[in-house]
Amino acid sequence: MAPTERARQLREGARRGSAQDQISLALCYYDGKEGLTENKWMAEALFRKAAAQGHAGAQVGLGHMCENGEVVEQNLELAVSWYREAAKQGHPRGHFNLGVMHEYGKGVEQNLELAVWWYCESAKQGDLEGQCCLGRCLLHGNGVEKDADAAVTWFRQAAAAGHANAYSDIALCYALGKGVEQNDALAVEWWAKAVKGGNVVSRYNLGVGYMDGVYGLPKDVKRAKAFMKSAATRGCAEAIESLKVLGGCAMELDPGPCVSCGAPDITRTCLGCRQVRYCTLACQDRDWASHKPDCGGLKAC
Repeated sequence: MAPTERARQLREGARRGSAQDQISLALCYYDGKEGLTENKWMAEALFRKAAAQGHAGAQVGLGHMCENGEVVEQNLELAVSWYREAAKQGHPRGHFNLGVMHEYGKGVEQNLELAVWWYCESAKQGDLEGQCCLGRCLLHGNGVEKDADAAVTWFRQAAAAGHANAYSDIALCYALGKGVEQNDALAVEWWAKAVKGGNVVSRYNLGVGYMDGVYGLPKDVKRAKAFMKSAATRGCAEAIESLKVLGGCAMELDPGPCVSCGAPDITRTCLGCRQVRYCTLACQDRDWASHKPDCGGLKAC
């Protein structure tokens, strides 16, 4: 694929020294977008050029690469330094990343109180993940006095902007009855909504619901395995362990909701195995990677 017209314009702007064009081009190289081949070396070089001009977004980008050891050798202290430079300019992601570093003691001494402070700074500027992390600290009393009501307020603010992780957080509040009246049906509804948004934890929690018959869900090994498989393929360690338990169980599938999101309105069935059911084509496409290894029809072919 040839570079798009936008990529060519960004290249020209970056060549002339535009910091904004440099970071935009860096992100294209980082993700392999706009017809450009993924090239993290080029992305890092462009981040450095923009950071040298004081661009806060580029400083965050360099910090991220240092934190994860991408292209450059992992250096958590240097990552913190870049995040601080961005935070000095009021960059919300710089604030959020400093919260993460302090919460987990990465490159700095662990300090939950400081983590909450940085999360608060990012949340006030509208950073959705910052709002969720601040809410979780308030919910569990990490570095701050427990305040479930305030936690739910932050979760709802992020959810109003369409943040799937916030949907999962609200679901947990309904499941536990923290900050809201306990309601299994609403917990499942919010988890299903989070699954559609790509949230992994919600896939696992719905798997637990079907596995153990909790949250008002019936025991259903097949659906439990489908959700656990979906979560496991996305890196959820707890789901991987649960699959070991489910592996020895019978796998009969009773009529029921969409195995991807839990919605009750079924419109599609996998043409390979004729067993796994979905509410929409989008859910079927989203779940294919996790269902493919278990598709009986595919194996038969």
